[in-house]
Amino acid sequence: MVSFATRSSGTSAPDVYAAGHIARWPNALFDGTMRLENWTSAVDQGARAAANALFPERARAYETVPYFWSDWYGHRIQFVGTAVADSVTFASGAQDDDRFVALYRRGSHLAAAATLNEPRKIMKHRRYIGGRGSWAEVGRAARPRNEIYAGN
Repeated sequence: MVSFATRSSGTSAPDVYAAGHIARWPNALFDGTMRLENWTSAVDQGARAAANALFPERARAYETVPYFWSDWYGHRIQFVGTAVADSVTFASGAQDDDRFVALYRRGSHLAAAATLNEPRKIMKHRRYIGGRGSWAEVGRAARPRNEIYAGN
């Protein structure tokens, strides 16, 4: 595993930068290291690595809210964030519905969101997570309906 360039010094080897599937990097948004295996992340990481290599005096860490989607049998599934959560709540719809929005809470923050056939709603939740939106703030906006998982 190659560490991703997060400082002006790059990885543990000088002038070596990494992006994509091989890169593991500290993501301050989630207080830990992360490795993502999707093309959108590889593109974004590559852009950050290139900018850090070309302009080391302005180098900055790569922080992102993970995102993926998949189309299955005429349905679009989308997910943002990380699924490590204390609870999962439906903000709209329900597990057996043709469309829903499920919100994942970790501590006092929104950690993730999953949607089924709600393509316009997912990016709003990605912005909340990236902005470290509080669960209370998200709850006021989404008016969650029912909790489906409460971890301890």
